[in-house]
Amino acid sequence: MLNKLNYKPAKYSPKKYLHLGGNFYSSNESIQKDKVRVLNNENITFTIFYNKFKGRLFNYVLKMTGNKMVTEDIIQSLFLKFFENISVIRNVESIPFWLFKTARNEVFIHFRMVKRNFHSIDIDDSDEFDIESDEHIDEIYECKEVALLLQKELELLHPAHKEIFLLREYGNLSYKEIAELLKVDENIVKSRLFKTRRKLINKLSKLLK
Repeated sequence: MLNKLNYKPAKYSPKKYLHLGGNFYSSNESIQKDKVRVLNNENITFTIFYNKFKGRLFNYVLKMTGNKMVTEDIIQSLFLKFFENISVIRNVESIPFWLFKTARNEVFIHFRMVKRNFHSIDIDDSDEFDIESDEHIDEIYECKEVALLLQKELELLHPAHKEIFLLREYGNLSYKEIAELLKVDENIVKSRLFKTRRKLINKLSKLLK
């Protein structure tokens, strides 16, 4: 069923990268609408959440590992585990948290295997883009340029600050969920995220002048 994920990278624009005060993705409110369709049908549940979160999870794991092939392996393993465990996940609203928690665990299993820290990575963000062919070449370049600038600044962040930013912006997890996942106080999450966003906005504003 999952021999090939056929991942299609997410679309971005410069505005989305610069709008660091909010999430890159829609909120979990749409999950409420899915509850009616999900019910007890595990295949429908899997399909809905696979389509909804594969892009977010791919980009989150890619930012953490810096390796596309490793990311693809982790995502495939993640969704296999999701399919195998879907019957025991009773609360639909908890599925996003479960997916990102499992993705994070898979990432750190990988790091332990290669004996590597997640903040020492070098990422080529080209795999993360899906630019429409009718866009002007200057707009395509600008979008990629901003993305690369953001990635470079992310790599300069403290690992704990970077991960909170990724879980919030890419994972769209709540402060409470991030705090639970990282085993820190919720106020610490809010403080670190605020400082990280402010730092990135200031850095990018200077670089883009």
